[in-house]
Amino acid sequence: LVEQRGIKQTKICGSFIAPEEVPTLKQWGVNDLHPISLLKKKKKKPYTFLFPKPAASLSRENLEKQLATRAQDLGCTLTDQTADPPTFVATGKRGPTAPYFGFKGTLPSLDVEPALYLFPLPGAYIGFCPIENGEWNCAGWMRQKGPIPQLPPPFSIPAKILQGQAPPFAFQRPSPKEGLAIGDALTSLPPATGCGLSVAFTSAYLACTHEAQQWHALYRSTYRTALLFHFLLTHPTLLQSVNIFSTFFPILSKKIYEKSRLKINFGHD
Repeated sequence: LVEQRGIKQTKICGSFIAPEEVPTLKQWGVNDLHPISLLKKKKKKPYTFLFPKPAASLSRENLEKQLATRAQDLGCTLTDQTADPPTFVATGKRGPTAPYFGFKGTLPSLDVEPALYLFPLPGAYIGFCPIENGEWNCAGWMRQKGPIPQLPPPFSIPAKILQGQAPPFAFQRPSPKEGLAIGDALTSLPPATGCGLSVAFTSAYLACTHEAQQWHALYRSTYRTALLFHFLLTHPTLLQSVNIFSTFFPILSKKIYEKSRLKINFGHD
């Protein structure tokens, strides 16, 4: 397992774990999951939604640490900090016409019921959910240029976020000569979809399933046929009979031989 940055390094993401992800994480022995049963939309017309199945929350640093430990316990070699210092900055010049940037911060505590709180705002949305040690994670999306969102007490945007500044080079119109620039994304998963972790799990599962299917398609039949040679070499009498049979039907022995060989093609003729 190769990680470009450091394991447990802060990632710009929320800490909400959708209901479909919870059973898998529990099965993998992930601890400290905070159960969440409600989604509360604040601002103007409040709205409360009861999740059909329990959701949860956990800081991404904690989750990443536990998943990395589990992988190593299962025999995986994990290497992080693999990126060399960049010689140029990838800026993603094919940005949307209304660019957004993500932000993340932590509040020491909030005197509210444990739940996922969402604040839809003009040009932005912000979410809060409880994590470890009584803290709350704050994450959201905001237009690159626009007023600072105002939230009702006790909610607030962490001071470090308000003091920050979005990099001015993050979004530019593409040059006619540059059909695609390094750093451009083929697609994105907006935070409000709530399925980033689910997509990661599903993609890994599909990759492993596809690999297993490919393994059977490539090796199973071929290997079974190849084992025939092993069997014949340990039964000389039977091997002699096969040799005699092959003199009368040479095409059959050729077919069996070809069926026992792997079809290797690494992109060359």
